[in-house]
Amino acid sequence: MNTAEFLEITTSILPERDALICGDQRRTFEEMRSEAITVAAALQSFGIVRGDHVGVMSVNSVEYVIIYY
Repeated sequence: MNTAEFLEITTSILPERDALICGDQRRTFEEMRSEAITVAAALQSFGIVRGDHVGVMSVNSVEYVIIYY
């Protein structure tokens, strides 16, 4: 089981529960899952495939957590 599967499982059980609160920003599990899928699709459109290395330089933020998933 990988990290993304934990998000999928939790989303299937508690989709409307807050998954992330950072300052005044909030994301439910469903919102976080949806945004993570959007990021994955964007990476795939750039030719990134499973096993490739992608670097991220960021401070703690909602966006960083979404990119992580």
